[in-house]
Amino acid sequence: MHMYKKAGTLACLLPFLAICIFVARPPFLYPALPFDSVPKSTVVSSLQENPTDRVKLLAVDGEYAWYGTKASQGLAAERLKSALEAKGWLFLQQEGSGCFFEKDRKKIVITSQMWTREFVFFKAPNWITYETPIRSM
Repeated sequence: MHMYKKAGTLACLLPFLAICIFVARPPFLYPALPFDSVPKSTVVSSLQENPTDRVKLLAVDGEYAWYGTKASQGLAAERLKSALEAKGWLFLQQEGSGCFFEKDRKKIVITSQMWTREFVFFKAPNWITYETPIRSM
């Protein structure tokens, strides 16, 4: 009888624990980052604290700058266009995951990737950065 009571308690606790992990997803459960300069926990907390209408610089990694936003793929692309147009870049076209922009006769391609169901990353040439990247905490 005592063994059945433990099994019943465990059966009640497991769904609760699963819900807690799902809702408050710890950073180690996220996929690998496409850059190494900032830990996942810093990226996740930065994007979750980020105003939802903003594209944020996450890291500069070699020749590329990595930006992110908390949004669906389509909404994230619109945010990217708005952010760059505010800096004087003209949106030319989108092909697949790449967005093409032009400014002062320079053309760039910024690619996007869905990192998780809620976060989108953008990879851009590092010379177009317009803010300071986040730092490890």
